[in-house]
Amino acid sequence: MAGPATLFRELHRLLRYVRDLQDNLDRIPRLRKAHQARLATAEKALRDEQEAIRRLKVTTNDKEKLLKAKGEQIARYEQQYNTVTSKRESDALKLEIAHNRDASIKLEEEILNAMMEIDERTAKIPDIEKALAQVRDDVARFENDVGRREADLKAQFATGQADLKNVESQVPADLRPQYERTKSSLGADGMAAARGRICTACNTEMIPNMEMLLRADLFVVCKSCGRILYPPEPTRPALSEEETD
Repeated sequence: MAGPATLFRELHRLLRYVRDLQDNLDRIPRLRKAHQARLATAEKALRDEQEAIRRLKVTTNDKEKLLKAKGEQIARYEQQYNTVTSKRESDALKLEIAHNRDASIKLEEEILNAMMEIDERTAKIPDIEKALAQVRDDVARFENDVGRREADLKAQFATGQADLKNVESQVPADLRPQYERTKSSLGADGMAAARGRICTACNTEMIPNMEMLLRADLFVVCKSCGRILYPPEPTRPALSEEETD
C-alpha cells in the first residue's frame, strides 16, 4: 500500500487538476461578457450612424424650410421696395434684403455641407452592417462552441472532484488536520515535490532526516514554506534495443 508521501503526490495532482478546470469554467463568463460587449459596441456603432443621418436629414429639412421662408421674405421686401417713396424706408428695405440674402447664402452652404455629410455617412452604412454581421457570426459561433466546451468541463470537474474526495478519504486520520489546514491556506499549491533534498516550491534544502523520511514514503512538511512534500514521480527506465525491436 502506498505511503502518505505518494498519496499526497496524487492529491496535489488532483487539486491542481480541479483548480485548473474551475479556472477554465470561471473564464467562460468573462469570455461571454467580452463577446457580448463587442456585439453591443458593433450594434451601437450602427445605431449611432443611423441616428446621425436621421438628425442631419431633420436639420437639413428645417434649414430648407427656413431658406424657403427667407426667399419669400426677400420677395416681399423687393415688392415693398418698388412701392416706397421715402429714402429712409428704401434704405431700411435694402438693408433687410441684404441681410436675408446673406442668411440665405449661409443656409445654402450649410444645407450643401449637410447633404454631403449625409451621403458620406450613408455610404459607410453597408460596411458597418457587414462588420456587425461578422461580429454576430463570431458570437453565435462562440456560443455554439463554448456550450459544448462548458458541458465537457463541468463533466470533467465533477469527475475530478469525485476522484479528489475519494483520495482525500484515504488520508490517515492523524494527518488529516494538517492536510486540511494546508489546503485551506495554500489551496492547490499546498504540496510540492522534493527533488533530491530540495523543495521545488521554495528551493530550500531539507535536512538529511527529512530526506530519509520522504524516501520511506512517510509524511514530511517543508520547514521553510510549510508545504507537504512528496517524492517525484518515478522515472521509467529506457527500453533496451531488444525491447524496442
